[in-house]
Amino acid sequence: MWVQPAMVMTAMPREESEPEDPGPTFCNQFIRLLLVIINLIALMGSLCILVLGTMIMMNHPYLAQMMGQDMFSMAAKIMMASGSFIFVVSFLGCCGALKEIKFMLMLYFIFVALLFMILLAGGVIGLIFMSKAKARVISVMEDALRDYEPDSTNSSFTLALDLLQHKMQCCGIEGQHDWEKFASEFNETGYKIPKSCCKDITSYSLVEECQQNPNEENSHIEGCFSKAISFVTKHSRIIGSVGVSIAMILIFGLFSSLALVKMIDSRYDSV
Repeated sequence: MWVQPAMVMTAMPREESEPEDPGPTFCNQFIRLLLVIINLIALMGSLCILVLGTMIMMNHPYLAQMMGQDMFSMAAKIMMASGSFIFVVSFLGCCGALKEIKFMLMLYFIFVALLFMILLAGGVIGLIFMSKAKARVISVMEDALRDYEPDSTNSSFTLALDLLQHKMQCCGIEGQHDWEKFASEFNETGYKIPKSCCKDITSYSLVEECQQNPNEENSHIEGCFSKAISFVTKHSRIIGSVGVSIAMILIFGLFSSLALVKMIDSRYDSV
C-alpha cells in the first residue's frame, strides 16, 4: 500500500520591518513653535529697519549734504544691510524649524552669531558717526552760510540749507543771529534772514517784511543745528532700540535652534 509522504512545512523567514519614526514629542513641538514665533518677530523688526533706513535715505537728502555724504550714506546703507541680513536669517530660521532641516538650523545658528558681531560693530560705528556728525554739521553749516547764494539754483549747499530751514522750521545754526555773523555776502542784499526762514512764503509782502524785520510771529527762531542733531538722535535711538530688541529675541532663537537640532538627533538615534 502506497503511503503519501507527509509534507514538511518550512517556516518562511519574516522580513524585518523598517523602524518607524516615533514622531515629534510635545517638547519638540514646543521648541519648533517658539523658534518660528521668535523669527517672525525678528522678520517684522527687520522690515521696520529696512523701511526706516530707506525713508531717511530718500526723504532727507539735505541732511546728507549737511552731515557729509559719505558718513550719512554709510550709516543708512549699514542700516539697510543689517535689516536685509536679519530678514534672510529669520526666514532661514522659520523654514528650518518648520521642516526640521538640520543643515538650515545650523546655518541659522552661525548667521545669528555673525549678526551679533554686525550689531556690535554697527553700535560702535553709530557712536563714532554721532561724535563726528556734530562737528561736521557746524563746520558745513558755517561754510553754507558764508557762501549762501539766494538766487542760485546750482549751489548744492544753498539748496540743502534752504530745504533744511524750511522742512525743519529753523533758522541759522544756533539762531537767526548767525546770518549776521557768518553770511557777509548775504547781508549785502539788505535782508537779515533768507526766505526759507520765514513761516509764510505765499505772499511777497509778507516775505519782504519777514526778511527785513524778522520776529517770532513771522519767522522761525530756533537754530537748525539742535533740530538736525535731535532728528538724527531720535531716529538712531529708534533703530538702536529695534536692533537691541531683535538681538535679545534672537538669543532665544540661538539656543532654541541648538536644542531643536539635539532633539532631532536624539529622536532618530532612538529609532
